[in-house]
Amino acid sequence: MQAVTCHVHADFDALASVVAAKMLYPNAVAFLSGGADRNVRQFLRLHVDALALDDPARLDFEQLTELVVVDTQHAERLGHFAELATRPGVTVHVYDHHARDVHSLPVGEGAVVPCGATVTLLLERIRERGQVPSPLQATLFALGIYEDTGSLTFNHTTPADAEAVAFLLRQGAHLDLVQQYMHRPLSPEEWSIVEEFLHSLRYVTVHGVTIAFAQARMTEYIDQLAALTHRVVEIDPAQAVFTLTAFDDNVVVVGRSRTDLVNVGGALRELGGGGHVRAGSVVVRETSPEDVQQRLTAVLERTVTPVATAGDIMSHPVHTVAPDATCAEAQELMFRYGHQGLVVAEGGAVLGVVSRKDIDKALRHDLGHAPVRAYASMPARTASPVATLSELQGLMVRRNIGRVPIVVREEHGERLVGIVSRSDILRAMHAPRRSSEVPRPDTRDVSARLREILDPGTFARLRAAQAEADQLGLSAYLVGGIVRDVLLGRASRDLDILVEGDGIAYATGLARRLGATVQSHERFRTAVVTLPDGAEIDVASARREFYGAPAALPEVERSSLRDDLCRRDFTINAMAVQLNGAAFGNVLDFFGGLDDLSQRLVRVLHSVSFIEDPTRMFRAVRFEQRLGFRLEEKTEALLHEALKSGVSAQLSGPRVQHELLLILDEDDPARPLERLNELGLLKALHPELAFPPAVAALIPLVVQRCREGSPCGEPGLTRRAALLAVLLSSLPPAAHQQLLQRLQLPVALAEPCIETRSCFEHLSECLPEENAPKSKIYTSFASLSCIMLINLWAVAVRDGLEEAVRQIEMFMNELKDVSPDISGDDLVAAGFSPSPAFGSALAAARAAKLDSLAPDKDAQLQVAIQALEAAGANRATD
Repeated sequence: MQAVTCHVHADFDALASVVAAKMLYPNAVAFLSGGADRNVRQFLRLHVDALALDDPARLDFEQLTELVVVDTQHAERLGHFAELATRPGVTVHVYDHHARDVHSLPVGEGAVVPCGATVTLLLERIRERGQVPSPLQATLFALGIYEDTGSLTFNHTTPADAEAVAFLLRQGAHLDLVQQYMHRPLSPEEWSIVEEFLHSLRYVTVHGVTIAFAQARMTEYIDQLAALTHRVVEIDPAQAVFTLTAFDDNVVVVGRSRTDLVNVGGALRELGGGGHVRAGSVVVRETSPEDVQQRLTAVLERTVTPVATAGDIMSHPVHTVAPDATCAEAQELMFRYGHQGLVVAEGGAVLGVVSRKDIDKALRHDLGHAPVRAYASMPARTASPVATLSELQGLMVRRNIGRVPIVVREEHGERLVGIVSRSDILRAMHAPRRSSEVPRPDTRDVSARLREILDPGTFARLRAAQAEADQLGLSAYLVGGIVRDVLLGRASRDLDILVEGDGIAYATGLARRLGATVQSHERFRTAVVTLPDGAEIDVASARREFYGAPAALPEVERSSLRDDLCRRDFTINAMAVQLNGAAFGNVLDFFGGLDDLSQRLVRVLHSVSFIEDPTRMFRAVRFEQRLGFRLEEKTEALLHEALKSGVSAQLSGPRVQHELLLILDEDDPARPLERLNELGLLKALHPELAFPPAVAALIPLVVQRCREGSPCGEPGLTRRAALLAVLLSSLPPAAHQQLLQRLQLPVALAEPCIETRSCFEHLSECLPEENAPKSKIYTSFASLSCIMLINLWAVAVRDGLEEAVRQIEMFMNELKDVSPDISGDDLVAAGFSPSPAFGSALAAARAAKLDSLAPDKDAQLQVAIQALEAAGANRATD
């Protein structure tokens, strides 16, 4: 006897591969070895009979001679049937797309080839034999490929996967069914788990790779943890994410990675699980998430491939030029050595870099006799040999430099050991893998106000912060928005503490004092202290940060309180409250923030503030409108000058998206949006973007509807998506598409924008006629997303369409979740063979139920049978 099976908890690729293998082995029995993902179970409820799967409980495996294993190479992943794969006398054939390891089963006549999905390999054999799958089989096979390749977007996708999809489409694969089973909404319980993951995220850096850990607890088992982990990956920028979900005394671990540097499957295999390079899972029994995270971190320390560093790619030795050498001499050195730039150094100290472009400019003006220091970029922007490629790339982008000197810091200074150029970075990326006098600040004592405004617990934590700073002999300050809010009489629990000295050591001591935990970030000299009640205290060392380009990490160096405050956006956000000893509660204001608070002004600290960081233009409007302030006159003039310079065009899509979404999160987003429009900032996003009265009228209605609650899943995401869709709805089609592309929105935000614009353009087609029966109301709205319904409701309220308002509210509150009392199983029991007509028949039963024409199950079954007979559906024969 021949048999075909897959790993337990089958996903769509596993199910598709079993069905495909059955085509290659027509005499074999085919079965799932145990369990399936929820989407797969839902698919099987309707289509199991058409797939010719067998019930393993009814099979006699004593006669087994050949076993075909698909989508895994490990016997232990076959559950109760693992013994079959190692039974003497049984020949095993393996079809899988994961990399082989020492635990892999023998391949036999199968195939183990790296590609996006196992069913792709089987389809190659099927096509070689001239076999053709049915439309249902083609749809299932497409589901397997799309799921395992992220709709052909994951890094391990191959041309063979894309070719297989094209073949399946030609065979009648139904993309609407693929969409239906690929993208299902999360249940409230699943959203709760995702929120737990996001709130518990903690990060470690292993060999230069950022890895996030998230924890949650289940009271009832949820089998979609892989999908929930993928939601976290979509949101969090870490290079790898591991979720640890406690259930009874067990911990379910799911891992996903964006990079091959983290072998997820290999790491989890050491805990008893498995997977492939970028995905894997394991159930660790009788333990805790904390213990599993500790063990997994130790495994990752051994298995993560270190990222390439400056020391790996730098050129050396380095040719230098003295700062007093002439530009003509520098040109001669460049010609001699074929360099595009030189390091400017004197007495062993690196002073700067001069490029050939700089020297050519001097020579064009007959200034060959001028000293190099006059044209060099100084001071030098250096890096250490352990700097990663991404750090070097970020430094080059934000500083607009073509080369970075690599230095080693020693007791008596720095030693130049190499240089990295843009060309070095590009080669590595595409290569195969492997203090002056400080003015005194304005001060005032707000200790009494702190005690009055802050809740007792928050104030007690401030006192603990004071005690820790005094014990360590460090100067500590309360900084950020809480200082502004306290001075305005607004309550806040967000504690941001700045330390002149070692902020991480301070945070560690503070955590110990408060019975809390601490997560530190060495690169930025910052830490987060998390208290037992979940409250957090952000701690940072006073520093300078150099930002020059969108989405680039800042270069950081230790500094003073004043220098740290100097890098902030507005004077009202650049004040500090001292926490030490008798000075506890003293406000330090170097830049006139106290005056601006009293005059209710938003003022930038520097004349080039908007040029350095154009997102500050959006933040200025957000603070102005939230606080009821106004832009200081010169600040508004600087904003207009920055807009005229076109600097906003340099902003990356993600940064613009972030600022726009923060504005939409405001309690009354209509006010800042109107102000953005007035200042011309909306047109800076796209020349055709505006805020007409018709759109402005919708914003408060959408906010109201979301505040009252909506059955759309995550409330924050729903509100953002609905408001953004409304804001962009007035754009012409081409402009709408262009702005969506610029903003680089995630699917959860982009799709509602597209749907809303289309529906608003064809509004009459989206609404049922007056006095329509409930079935018609259901049919009209069922295909619309919940976010679209919110926006449609807002339009109906704005335009006074009372009947439409009634219909939408009826659908959302009463009809949306109505299902017929029968299922496909009832139709099969009635003698019909499963077919696509089942869907229409069940829809007819639901319509009859909604219209009170078939109030009970028997009546609805008769309606469905009549619909099937009218459609010419076949009854099953004995």
